[in-house]
Amino acid sequence: MFGVMKFVVSFWTIKTETKGVQNDSGGLSYEVIDNPSQAPEQPHPEAKTGLQEILCKLLQRAHVDLQMMSEKYGRLKEQYKDVSQERDALQVRVQTMESTITQYSDRIHRSESTANTLRDQLASTRAELVQVRQDLQASRSFVSTEASDDGKTLADMLSLLNRKIDEFAYVVGDLVPSQMGEARFTHPNTEEGLANVGSLEALGVFAIQTNLSLADVLQYGIQHATCKHLLDILFMQFAPGIDESLSRHLSGLHCSLSLYYPQAHGGRWRAMTYSHIRSQGIELSGAARWWVERMLALVNLCAPGCHPAKDTLITKALEKAKEMFSVALALQDKAKTAYLAYNYEVFAVDLGSQFNEREMNYGGDDRKKQKHGGVVAVLGLGLKAWRSVCEDEGKYTREQVIPVRVSVLTAV
Repeated sequence: MFGVMKFVVSFWTIKTETKGVQNDSGGLSYEVIDNPSQAPEQPHPEAKTGLQEILCKLLQRAHVDLQMMSEKYGRLKEQYKDVSQERDALQVRVQTMESTITQYSDRIHRSESTANTLRDQLASTRAELVQVRQDLQASRSFVSTEASDDGKTLADMLSLLNRKIDEFAYVVGDLVPSQMGEARFTHPNTEEGLANVGSLEALGVFAIQTNLSLADVLQYGIQHATCKHLLDILFMQFAPGIDESLSRHLSGLHCSLSLYYPQAHGGRWRAMTYSHIRSQGIELSGAARWWVERMLALVNLCAPGCHPAKDTLITKALEKAKEMFSVALALQDKAKTAYLAYNYEVFAVDLGSQFNEREMNYGGDDRKKQKHGGVVAVLGLGLKAWRSVCEDEGKYTREQVIPVRVSVLTAV
């Protein structure tokens, strides 16, 4: 529309500044008016009418174009609105999908965590099954070989030792008058209490909680202390009467042999080395007397004022202590030198350990506590039998069975 108006103005300017002259050839030519200030000639009425028609047509056409542009703008506006709505809907869908993806990602993460936990539990269960299978195979092997007779002999000797320990504890505890022994146990009236006898502190706490009598506490306490003492001075050593550092060195060598050589090699080395290095001049009387004095100190701690006569010490407690040490030494000699098919170890369990049927049996009077709580006292020693068994690629593993379990007292 503006272009048409500009054309009309330009055309009008040209008409006012030029005048047409017919040339010799009959054509129309133009000449410039020398005096522009001279008033132009008025256009012919017919020319004016034609110009107006042109302007009208141009105006009509511009109006039509404007209307079409307006309609197109309206359509584009509607399309923009529709596109905006679709865009907003897509954004909502994208947000919903992102939220869903996040939820599924969290679920996948939790599922992976659960799967890892289950995988670990499965691996642990498989390891336990392998251990149970090995224990079963070891038990069958132990029973089916000639070593089963060896194991029975040593088990009988260990049972005898445990009876001697029990008898020794009874004799020493019986030195307390019966009226005093039947009274309920109370904490020793000293600054240290039972703490000065080490591992019996847990037993003292348990005795007070369960109202055990003084006689029961002395019986259990002497059994526990004696088992630990024999284990430390005799069964934990490679051989009795040798230097502790040498004992550790020889035990390490035997362990290495068991890892890299057949059972027979390690068994022969153990038997020959033990026989060669074991001290032959062990004096049992001195060791027995020293231990009796330690247990009498325990009696005096728990029952102040009870001082047994000297002849009682010599005739009963000392005699039982010597028998106990003699049986323990014979058991160790037999286990280390006589049998090669298996290695035999006398063992105990730590205080506080949870009851385990594979290694322990309950030795107290209250059978209800058999599978509850932790160990507060060891009442009898146990026996392990193990040997080196060759696996793939020349590696050796330890095949183990427990012919005699440790007798324990457990807390609720």
